[in-house]
Amino acid sequence: MRTAREQGAPVSLKDLPRKALTLGKTLLAAEELHRPEALSLANLENAARAFAEEGVLETVEGGVVANAEAAASWERDLRRLLGTRR
Repeated sequence: MRTAREQGAPVSLKDLPRKALTLGKTLLAAEELHRPEALSLANLENAARAFAEEGVLETVEGGVVANAEAAASWERDLRRLLGTRR
């Protein structure tokens, strides 16, 4: 989601997982990401498809963009399930 939100312009659903992988490697190097196993291209491709199917990513001319309301709802639910706060 972070990748789609930060793009500022639509990105193709096909390119999104690779862009997320690049961002993930940067976060891992900066020690903001603590689980290198999270950087699986197959998992990122599945996540992108699932987010598109659930409406968290919206299709627009030129690719997909994050649906801010749906993304915030998913993030709240995930934090609640994991027992974390921001």
